[in-house]
Amino acid sequence: MGLRRLHATGVAMSGTVIWSYSLQKVMSYKPKAIQLKGFEFSMRIDDLTANLMAKDPHDGPRQQQFMVDDANDALRKKAPVFETALKKYDAALTSKEPPDQKELKQLQAELRADLDKACHELRYQLNQIPIRRWKAWVATRKEYSKYKLVAAAGVGASTVGFVASAVGVASGLFTGGVTLVLGIIGLFRSIVSVVQKLDKLWQEAEDVQRLLVASTNNIKNIYDTKGRQALAVHSLAQASFNAVLGSSCMPSLDALQSNSKLWLNKLQGIDVAAGEAAALAVKSLDETEKLEKALQTVKSKEADKIRGELDKLRKLIHKNLDSCHAQSARCNKGRELHAIYDAIIQNLRKEQPMWGFIFDKLIPAASGLALTGASAHQGLLAAHDLLQVAEQCIAIGAGVGKVVKDAVN
Repeated sequence: MGLRRLHATGVAMSGTVIWSYSLQKVMSYKPKAIQLKGFEFSMRIDDLTANLMAKDPHDGPRQQQFMVDDANDALRKKAPVFETALKKYDAALTSKEPPDQKELKQLQAELRADLDKACHELRYQLNQIPIRRWKAWVATRKEYSKYKLVAAAGVGASTVGFVASAVGVASGLFTGGVTLVLGIIGLFRSIVSVVQKLDKLWQEAEDVQRLLVASTNNIKNIYDTKGRQALAVHSLAQASFNAVLGSSCMPSLDALQSNSKLWLNKLQGIDVAAGEAAALAVKSLDETEKLEKALQTVKSKEADKIRGELDKLRKLIHKNLDSCHAQSARCNKGRELHAIYDAIIQNLRKEQPMWGFIFDKLIPAASGLALTGASAHQGLLAAHDLLQVAEQCIAIGAGVGKVVKDAVN
């Protein structure tokens, strides 16, 4: 069991997850009449402390690994407690005198209580590990003494499915499946919402970029046809230099600079939105994996159909994720292109502009870079494709949900 960074649920604080692991992976006993779902334990620390440890290359990673090792040890030691409770329930169901309905409900209630108690105890132990390790480290590193580590441990939403027999199907499987599918569809809808925002931002970025490019190309045309004398610096510096350029639609340099800043803001917004969509896609992959795991032991036509649809869904989610990463890559190209146009504007504002550098070097360089994928129009087309993929995910998710609901009914 090693360090695994992720955005986990089950805790009430934000921060950095430094350890997360499943109970089932450390259990040697495989229950016969129980199906466990969830029981994903995690341990996190506040972002400030995580950053301090990350910035201490000599000792920070070692201290974090101590915490991870302690968490692994705590989970291994607690696993037998869970196994004892599960063995007790299995033994009661396979005894010579099986329990009646009333006794069965009592056994199930006792099992849930035993598992809840074990979860509570383990969560408390995990919560103390980072605090204890931090205090020991700070005792040797006084410069960190003013920082107080905040930690929290959690366990993902967990359920216990009781099966009718050792080879039966968990009665709670499909019911739990409905919840998982609804959660997955909710994630896809969130992705669609973010991608719609992404699409709008690309449209706005394209509008600003088109105006900026057209304006600089117009200035270059004046330079090529009338020479640098037509671009006198005193005219360029005025609120409007339409008379010099012979164009009533030509903006001032202040307007060009304002558009340049707006373009960069749109690109930054696109990058953030692409990151949000990617994070949601990763989470939807995790939820899809949970549903697949819940179906591993189920043998039915419905389960086979769901597995087939989930396979299609997983491929679409990966396509979605790749598209999100491509959006961020386009943003980087867009920022490169923006930097050139910003340099053009800043050079035009100089008291003695380097005309040859501006028109013979910078503008041709911008044109070349636009052809390699930096154009906002290409980003907009990619956003349209990403939106279609996200909507396809919703459609397939809805299909899976129908099969699951039909199985319940």
